[in-house]
Amino acid sequence: MREATYLGAVHGRAGNFGILFPDFLGCVSSGETVEAALRSGREALQFHVEGMDEDGDPIPEPQAHTLENIATTFAVPEDPDPDNWVGLMSVTVELPDQSDLVEIDIPLSLARDVDAVTPDRKRFIIEATRREIARRRQADQKDAA
Repeated sequence: MREATYLGAVHGRAGNFGILFPDFLGCVSSGETVEAALRSGREALQFHVEGMDEDGDPIPEPQAHTLENIATTFAVPEDPDPDNWVGLMSVTVELPDQSDLVEIDIPLSLARDVDAVTPDRKRFIIEATRREIARRRQADQKDAA
């Protein structure tokens, strides 16, 4: 595995800090201190990356961000203290090794059929393959019993 360092934006006040990752929309965490938010943020980001890999989603490359841009993009109208951004923190996580991917050939007609029912051919094939493996394992267990 290789590592990558992403920026996490920390926001909050004593006793309640949150961290978000602009490269991974929806990946957030929190803690009572900045350090706790950073620790839990690293765990959340690692879990998020692993989930994306399992789902066959591409892992984004780290991008450059400014705190000003993040504060504007992620502003919440109900926030009583919208200027309470602590700063950008570097968070390093392990990325899956993409070299363990294999290419397969499928008939063009089958690829077209897949494309007709989903916008994400790779994800569809991965999910269908996982379901079929689970089905066959379950059938094998029944036969063994």
